[in-house]
Amino acid sequence: MGSITELPKFSAECEVSGPPPPGTDSTKYLSRWSNANIKGLPAFVIVPAIEQDIISAIEFAKENGYKLIPAGGTHGPFVPIDERVVYLDMRKFDSLELDVELGTVKLGGGAKTGLVLTELAQRGWYTSIANSNEVGMVGYAIGGGGSVFNGLHGLGMDSLLHFRIITASGSILEIGEESSGKELDLFNVLCGAGFGFGVVTSVTMRARRIKDLNMKDDKLWKREMVFTSDQVHVAAELFTRLQNPSEPCVAVSLVCLKAPPSSPAAGNPMIVIFINSIGPPELGESVCAPAFEEKYSSKAVVARNGFVTFAEMNAHAVPYNGHGDYKENYAAWSKEITAEAIVEAVDGWLKIGDEAASATETTNFVLAAKNPAAMIAEDIDERKFFPRRLRDRKIFIRVAPWWKDPKDGAAARRWARKTVETLCPLEEKGVRGLATNLSPGIDMGEVYEPYQLEKIKQLKRTWDPSGLFWNPVVDGV
Repeated sequence: MGSITELPKFSAECEVSGPPPPGTDSTKYLSRWSNANIKGLPAFVIVPAIEQDIISAIEFAKENGYKLIPAGGTHGPFVPIDERVVYLDMRKFDSLELDVELGTVKLGGGAKTGLVLTELAQRGWYTSIANSNEVGMVGYAIGGGGSVFNGLHGLGMDSLLHFRIITASGSILEIGEESSGKELDLFNVLCGAGFGFGVVTSVTMRARRIKDLNMKDDKLWKREMVFTSDQVHVAAELFTRLQNPSEPCVAVSLVCLKAPPSSPAAGNPMIVIFINSIGPPELGESVCAPAFEEKYSSKAVVARNGFVTFAEMNAHAVPYNGHGDYKENYAAWSKEITAEAIVEAVDGWLKIGDEAASATETTNFVLAAKNPAAMIAEDIDERKFFPRRLRDRKIFIRVAPWWKDPKDGAAARRWARKTVETLCPLEEKGVRGLATNLSPGIDMGEVYEPYQLEKIKQLKRTWDPSGLFWNPVVDGV
């Protein structure tokens, strides 16, 4: 890399940091949800305030041989950061415009889930969202979008209608389902394989009325059952009986985690089964009748029902939203999980401290079961980039190693890969993953079909021939 050209003139509201001098406090210079995959501090951190700031950053990065990496919610630990990167923090692009006549919501490229969830709920509306309030909506949707709404509305990307995007050439494009030619191809790849094609400054998604869900008092019905680790066989058997919800509005999750500090059993391993009905509570009760059987409820240390408002639906994820430490996501979609596999996975989770002591208190994994009917219905001519063979898989597996000591990274990652293999053995074609939950060294053939991989490469050559933006298929993870 040669000498750095002079920084462009940005708007008065644009914030620019860098280059970082030796000894820079990395947490103050760059704050991400995870420190994993940060191999060096970025050359510059730019917080654009207007689109011209982004265009100027694109020109500067190209002139100086940098990669330009836009970030909305900073929850993509798989995105590599080093000293050759210009980091574009999109947090000032957090607008929200609801169109009640069209049933759409236009979101700025830096809007986070929590903002979207609460603001829409206050107006009686909602859209497909991530399960954590700190996740950026653009990253969530363009990477596929797994969430509690999959059973009702398909994947997050299935609610995408329109993009405003600045490409590597500095051009501003408005593209959507109505586009044609190479612009339609770009729209389609942004729906499910959208990393590395430009800077998205806004997305338009389908919006829906909360009242149309027919919930009681517009609140979600929930049942929560907490089991101690010695009751793993009971919890595993119950989940396997619940893993095929017959109603799209019902979702069932099994979560393995350590009790939070505020709990009476702080630090103890727990297996929690959550049942949600984003519809009439009686549907949740009928579909998940086994959860009320004495042989299960009598073994749970907690077995309770309740209601939560729409705005509070992601409250359970708050303890996992803090920045720092080393966190990663490993994921797969499965048609079915056996009780034996769950027991084996829990056993491995309980033993993670044997090799990665600093991962003991925070590492967790989730199994989330939904009715796949909407995911299947939204597969329009296979245009979008989520493999058809995954759309009928009911269970999403998310394994999250979280360690504090860098030397524990290798062991934590081995545990995560083994856990995914236990719960979802690699199948003949190997396609089972999700782009929003990539893991280091993953074979992208686990995420996309061969023809999709070739199409992604082709579209990168069309829209980003110089490789300005990082792309997991072209650049690797």
